Amino acid sequence: MATVERGKDGLRTDVYYGALEETEAKGYRAAGILLLRKRPTTEGPSYFEATTTTSSSSSIQVLCCAEVRKKKKQKPKNGIVELNLLGGKIEDADGTDSRVTAAREFWEETGGMVPLAECQRILNHDNKVLPIWCGPGKYALYVAYDGNNNPQWDQLPVTYSEALQSGKELPEGAEASHLVWVDWAIIQQCSQSRKKKKKPANDSIGSDDGTISFLVPSADNTDGERITVQQSNFVKYLFPDSNFQGGVELAIQKFLPSSSGTETTSNKDVKGSEGASGTKDAVEAMTRSLESVTI
Repeated sequence: MATVERGKDGLRTDVYYGALEETEAKGYRAAGILLLRKRPTTEGPSYFEATTTTSSSSSIQVLCCAEVRKKKKQKPKNGIVELNLLGGKIEDADGTDSRVTAAREFWEETGGMVPLAECQRILNHDNKVLPIWCGPGKYALYVAYDGNNNPQWDQLPVTYSEALQSGKELPEGAEASHLVWVDWAIIQQCSQSRKKKKKPANDSIGSDDGTISFLVPSADNTDGERITVQQSNFVKYLFPDSNFQGGVELAIQKFLPSSSGTETTSNKDVKGSEGASGTKDAVEAMTRSLESVTI
């Protein structure tokens, strides 16, 4: 049986999925939601979508955010736009309930476009939620799917963009420049390409340097403007992790069993990664990379 490594605070340093162990459940430092959807039928340009297909309802997507991250050596007005998860740090009012933190942070970072009660509701159905512990970030991530198919989730990137442009007052945590639905296949593609050091066939959408692109509406161009973002250090090392990928794949198989257009891991492989430690090299690399990163 593989040895589980823990930090000085007793928290596991690896990535695993399934029910959080007591130490992680009480000692987490940040939490968030990775919302799943089956791509809906759309007409016209696919704005706020990083997708490689024009076929409706043929791919599984996850909701992420693009935000400006300022590095220490950059001037105050400069920054790099990075793809990141929707989540953040625990606050005193959260107690020690990572689901409370995840729902609040998700609500804040999506601009309060959907009521907080709705964000909490999707985490209260255990049959549609799968926790993933991300050790290097001390981060409890909840992969979730809303079986009620609330159309507000699909429209989040659009309503958020409109709120930003109108100057509407948003929650303090709404720091994203864009919300974007990303094909799960693209995340797999980028991760596999980095491992093999090869560029994927469709380099305009995802590439081995961690960039992902998507269209946003533009007054100057009827086809829209293409935005290209880097992956943050956190997701750059989390996305390729075999246990992270196994957890998301299991959630897709359980929550959307009739899905098509996504490459799935075999049941044997998925089962084998539940609660298991990631490779030591991957964990050490992610930890080093996250030492100076704020989630």
